[in-house]
Formats: sequence, C-alpha cells, structure tokens
Amino acid sequence: MQAFENLPRMVPVSSILALQLFTLDLDSENQALFISPKESEAEISLQHLKEIEQIWSWLTSNLQISSVVLQGQQGRFFKGANLQELCSGSTDDLKNYFERIQRLTYAAFLLPQTIILDLGEGAKDVAAEFSLLADIRLAKVPCLWHLDHLVKGLVPSAGGMGILSAMLGPALTRNLALSGLPLTADELKTKGLVLETYNNKIDRDAIIEGLIKQINAQSPVARIQTKRALLEVSRRGLEEGLQVERTFGRAAHHLQDWKNGLSSNHEKIEGGPRYTPAGQIGQKIRNLSGEPTN
Repeated sequence: MQAFENLPRMVPVSSILALQLFTLDLDSENQALFISPKESEAEISLQHLKEIEQIWSWLTSNLQISSVVLQGQQGRFFKGANLQELCSGSTDDLKNYFERIQRLTYAAFLLPQTIILDLGEGAKDVAAEFSLLADIRLAKVPCLWHLDHLVKGLVPSAGGMGILSAMLGPALTRNLALSGLPLTADELKTKGLVLETYNNKIDRDAIIEGLIKQINAQSPVARIQTKRALLEVSRRGLEEGLQVERTFGRAAHHLQDWKNGLSSNHEKIEGGPRYTPAGQIGQKIRNLSGEPTN
C-alpha cells in the first residue's frame, strides 16, 4: 500500500480483497480501516467468517494501519447467527462454525491493530461472542447484549465462556450464561465491556473520530507491544477456557437439541422448541459413547 499521505481522506479498498459481503474504507489521515457488512442487520454466515479471515490475514502484513473499526451500516455490526444456515447443516457443520468464530476471536487479539467494535443496538448468541474480539467496544442507547444460547439449544463455545471469563471473571460469566438475561448499554459500560455509549450516529462518529485520532498519535511500537502484553497476562487462562468450550460444546451438539432450538427460533414456532427431557439425557449420552445399556 502507498503512503497514506498521498491518498484522499476516505478510500474504498474492498477491491484489494474482492469481498462480497463487506465494505472496507481506509481513513488515510488517521490510518484506520473501517469494516462494515454490506447487508443491514447482518446475520453471521460461514461466508462472513471466511471473508473476515481474509481481512485478518491482510491486516497482519499492513502494520501502517493503526486501528480497525467494525461498524454496521445501521443498527449493529452483526445481529446474531444465521439460524437458517445452521438449521440446514450437520453437527460437524455446527462444530466448525463455532470453532471458526473462536479462532477468529483469538486471532484478533494477535493482530497489531487496535480493534474498535460498535455494538449498535446490540447482539445476541454468537454475535455477542464475536464482539468479544474487540479491544474497545461502543454501544447505542438502547442496546441489548444477549447470551441467549441455551434457549436455542446451544452452548456458548465461541468465547462466551472462555474469553468472557477472562474479561469479567467466572462469577459474572456464570450469571450471564445461565440466566440468559441481556445486558443493557449502561450495564455493559458499568461492567467494563463497553468504553462509551451514544444516542445517535453523530455522537457515535464523534467518539470514533476521537478514538482513531488518539490511537494514531500513539507510538506504533508501544501500542503493539502493549496489546501483546495484555494478551500474555491472560493467555494461559484464555487458552484453557477455549479448550473447555470446545469440549463441552461438541458434547452438547451431539445431543441434537440445537436442531429443535434453532428451527423453533427461526420459524417462530408457537410454544417454543421441544427439548430432550432431562430424564433421557443420561441414556442418550451412553448411546453416543457406545456404552452397553441394560
């Protein structure tokens, strides 16, 4: 990439990666890359994840970019999972989907840029987990950030236990994951998951402008080293948490409750999903593991 001083203030750069689902714009003055889904209120599909992988790879070799801003065209960056796509997939597809998000989240901690994510009006299920990859988060008032996996037959296994525990501690993570209750914008800020809240697009843009200016004024070496040091402080616990997520997530996926849960939520079935009765769970687990039955 050429020196930013010779470029216009905002430069579309999507053609560099030939993306289908995202728009990329470079703020050459503040050395910031803006990433937005082309679809408003986008739901995370496998193709979205593949394109983010391309963007992450590109960022690793473009150290002159100091910050990355993830924001939706309006509303929010990602709304939630693409339930229709997940419903039509297999257990292996679901496992790969969660593990792909988990890898992308962890890889974001290794990127040299400071990542800012605008939650907008909120996120649920895997979109809430995906938002944990950011170094700095913003939220609109009102906003709802919702780990509602359990009502969909899912286990938070893309950072919702491992990464969130490293950020907030196990007690608060336990409250959020098991209660299924959402956090509002004010609660997100109080608990430290959000740096700033805003009421309208003008306020949001002003906050982001101030942040990317501040980040661009920092020493690149000091900024990158600080981000890496912050990761090292919690790396061991983070990696152990992610492994626990993968193990228990896979076990729950094999019971197939997620098929009923996702279909019910996607199709708005009256009365909600019909899950495996608790009394049958032990028998199903024994059957999956190949244990002899009496």
